[in-house]
Parts: sequence; C-alpha cells; structure tokens
Amino acid sequence: MKKNSKYLIIALACVVVLGGAVAALTLTGGTGEDTSSSAAASSSSTIALIDKTDEDLASVTVTNETGTITIHAHTETVETSSASEEASSGSESASSEAAEPEVEVVYEVDGLEGLALSDNVSTVARAGYSLTAQKSIGTVENPEEFGLTDPTATVSAVYQDGSTYSYSIGVANGGYYYVQPDGSDEVYLASVSSALFASVNNLADTTLFELEVGEDTSSAASVAQTTGTYTESAILNVLHLSGTAFERAVTIEYDPEDGYLMTEPRHATADSTKMSEITTSLTSLSADSLVKAHPSQEDLESYGLADPAVVCEFTCNGKEYLLKLSATDADGNRYIVYDGIDAVFQIANSTVTSWADADPFYLQSTLTLLPNIVTVSGMDLTANGQNYHFTIDREEDEEESTEDNTAYIYTVTNGDGTVLDYEENFKHFYLTLISITVAEDSWEMPAGEPQFTCTFSYYDGSDPDTIEYYKVSDRRYAIVANGELMGLALSDTVDLAMNNLVLLNNGETVPDPN
Repeated sequence: MKKNSKYLIIALACVVVLGGAVAALTLTGGTGEDTSSSAAASSSSTIALIDKTDEDLASVTVTNETGTITIHAHTETVETSSASEEASSGSESASSEAAEPEVEVVYEVDGLEGLALSDNVSTVARAGYSLTAQKSIGTVENPEEFGLTDPTATVSAVYQDGSTYSYSIGVANGGYYYVQPDGSDEVYLASVSSALFASVNNLADTTLFELEVGEDTSSAASVAQTTGTYTESAILNVLHLSGTAFERAVTIEYDPEDGYLMTEPRHATADSTKMSEITTSLTSLSADSLVKAHPSQEDLESYGLADPAVVCEFTCNGKEYLLKLSATDADGNRYIVYDGIDAVFQIANSTVTSWADADPFYLQSTLTLLPNIVTVSGMDLTANGQNYHFTIDREEDEEESTEDNTAYIYTVTNGDGTVLDYEENFKHFYLTLISITVAEDSWEMPAGEPQFTCTFSYYDGSDPDTIEYYKVSDRRYAIVANGELMGLALSDTVDLAMNNLVLLNNGETVPDPN
C-alpha cells in the first residue's frame, strides 16, 4: 500500500469516529453528569436563545410556585478608584491618561426596597439577558409531558430598547430543563439556575451587621492570650439583655483593665470565656433567611416580636445596636429583627444561643474577689468567732528589680507579731481562699452572722474589699462580696479555707491546694 493511501485511510477512520461521537451527543441530549463536558465539546453545538448583556436589560419578571419576582435594572456611571486617586494626587497622568469611568448595572427588586440584595439577584437577572440551549427537541405534540402546559416557572424580560422576550420552563431532564420561548412551537433543553424557582425573599442579603475587631487590653485578655484561648472580636462597650425570657435583665460593661464586668442585676466579674463567645457571635451576625420585608405591627405580633423573648442592646465604637428575638420554635429557629433593617429574618438558635439563652448566673464568673496577692498589704479575718490579722510588708529586691519592673521581698506577720512563711504557707492559704467558687445561684440574702469573713487592704490605698460566707445549710455557704449576694459555695471549700487559716496563724504547714 502506498504511503499516501495509508494516511488517507487513517484520516477517514478519525472522521468516522468523531462523527459518531457528535451524533451520539446530539441524539442523547446529555445527562446531569455530562453537562459540563457536552457544553465544552463544541460551542457550535449550543443554541443562543438570548444573547444580550446586563446593560441591555431593563427588567425581568419571574413567576414560579412561590409567587412573582420582578427585578429592575439601570446603569450608573462610577469613577474608578485609580482615577480618583490620581486626580486627588494631582499627578500628570491624571490629566493625560485618566482612567475612564466604569458603567455599573444596579438592580432593584419589587418588595425588597431599601434592603441589601444577595448575589442571587444577578443570577436571576441573567435569566433575562442570557439563555443558551444545549439542543433543540423540535416541535412537540404533547407539551404537558415536558411540563410546559403548567410551567415550573416563566421568565419575561424587557430591554432598554423596548423589545421583549419571554419563555416558559418545564420539568428537568438530566440536569437541564425543557424551555419554550413564547410564540414558538419549538422546545429546547437548556441549563437553568435553581434561583429561578425560589422565593423573592431568596434575593435579600441576610447579613445583619459586621463590627470592627477591637483591641482588648484587659487582664482577662492577657491571660487568654497566654493560654492560647484568645479570639479576636469586637469590643462591646455596654451590653444589655432583657425580654420576656429574662427573669432579671443583665447589663455588662467593658473595662480596659479588668475586662467585662456585670453591673446588673449584681456586680460581678463576667465569665471571660462566655463573654468571648458572645462578642464573637456579635462581631459578625447573619440570619439564615428573610421571612418578611417591611413588616407591619401585626406581622411583628404574629412572629412573636411585638413583645420579644430577647432584647439585645449594645454599643460598639460609639454606635448603638438593637436586636429582638422571638422564642425558639420546635425546629430550633427564632425570628429576629435588627433595628437597622426593616425586615424579619429567621435565624438558628445555635447562632445566638451564647447571649439569647444566657442568664446572670451563667454569665458571671464563678470566682468572686480575686485581688492580686502582690497588691495586698493586709488581711483581717474572722472564722467561727475568732479574729485574725495579717500584715504583709514589702521591701524592694534590688537584685531582681529592673528599670521597667520593681521586684519586692514580702514578709507576713500575724496579729501576735509572729513572722510567718510567705512563699509557701501564706501563698497556699491565699490560693485556697480565692479558689472558693460560686457553685449555685441564689437571690435570697442570708440572715444572721457570717461564719467566715475576710477583708483585704491594699498598698495603693484603694478601698478595701470584704467577702463574707454565711452557712445556709450543711452543704452550702452563701457568698456576699462587698454587701452583694454572689451565690452559694460548697461547704467543703469554705471549711478548708478556715482550717488552713488556723494552720497559717499557728505557723504550721499549709498544704498546697494544687
């Protein structure tokens, strides 16, 4: 066989194979799995039913089983950032080579006026200016079999030049949908976005707000950074929680040195971990879906928001925020309104549980008074009717001191003037004392006299702090700090501190509580 004849036969064989593949694709119309491959196989195999741009669109109306979506489009000319920067700098290039302004298409949705819109708006709008079919089915005698007698959705577009285009969308087939343009007997298989079958509410942006992350300078933040548990979040200057779900309203304020402090319904240090969860939740808050745009008072009542279960008010960077929540429904969701958006949204309770399901006892620290031991100059205690006094003197440790930090040598003496061991016995007792925690909530102020009282005095002359423990049962002591009830402590922890107090005063060994 001649060489040229051999090449000719090979070429003919390739044509036959390729022709068979094209015929197979044309006849089958593809499946959901091969949609992308069939689209990429040959641009000539697709059919452009609508081939316009977003700037051509004036409006598009989509009707589906949820209702009607109408999107209006118009263009706006915006100056590019590079052009404005050059113009403001007065550079030569600003006058000779200034960037041309850009044309931006802006969408508005009927019923969602004034609300931020999601990216789904662009997706739905695209259905009005771009539609590509994968193949033509031809004229069909039984349109009901293709879902075109009672369409899944209809699309009607109006363009800036006044022309129109409308089509119906039938049932799905292998990842595509049957489509029939109005006024045509021909049916096509085309790729259609699922956004065309959703509600108009699907076009709303569900982001409620995003706050600027702040710098937490408090001692609590320093501890969290040291332990690797610190999370960056916004600083809430004041947080107030109330509503029908709160038996007692809660107010928490931020102090740059001490961190978050509860000021209502009792004065206490707020739990740093739980406050971190709250601030993280409120730094960026998004709902799951829009339920009702521009709600009336009747709407708010029907969604449980006229008399909300939770009212969350806070200030951040000088701006006030207000959130209202309904009670949690059987599916674990709540309705929510944000004062900055005229709409009702649905949100999962898990998104807001850190503050919506909180109460004073949950938010307060289990620790009561935590004076830093190096700031304490004296302690006066009473235990079971016996009085104790300790004086802590300090002198500068010249060997350990630096220009930036002054170190001290501490000496502790009891009421009899006996010098006691500071480094072990006193520190062990002190740790036992401040480790008494609030184990149970209580709002009933105890009667009678306390079994155990401790008053701390400080080197800087600040007001002393007094903490009292009242025995209210065989297993509980009520804790009163500076005249305010904090809750109940386990009897074992208070009894241990009183026992160690006797050991310390007598110069005996105080066990390490660790």
